[in-house]
Amino acid sequence: MTSGSSHGKLFSEIVGVTTHARHSSKDALMHVYNRKTLILHTVLRGHEGPVNAVGLENGRVVSASGDGRMMLWDVETGECIRVFEGHEKGLACIEFKARLHIQ
Repeated sequence: MTSGSSHGKLFSEIVGVTTHARHSSKDALMHVYNRKTLILHTVLRGHEGPVNAVGLENGRVVSASGDGRMMLWDVETGECIRVFEGHEKGLACIEFKARLHIQ
């Protein structure tokens, strides 16, 4: 199986990425669940501030955080592929379409 097809298969089984509130404040974790079993697939860690928005497409997750960074993740491996820095303030929203990231 090629990496492209495995991404497609796994991505079709992902129900979504959630951020969890703890004691009335957001943490910096994202939880990825399997669509069929609702079992936790992986936890994405790397942000230093609350994760305010996520986008899912083609086996990838992009996250926007209060730490001013955007991060691109591989859903299957949970690996951070790239960190986008340079924002002076935290990010509140994101749009992930094909090869375009808008924040």
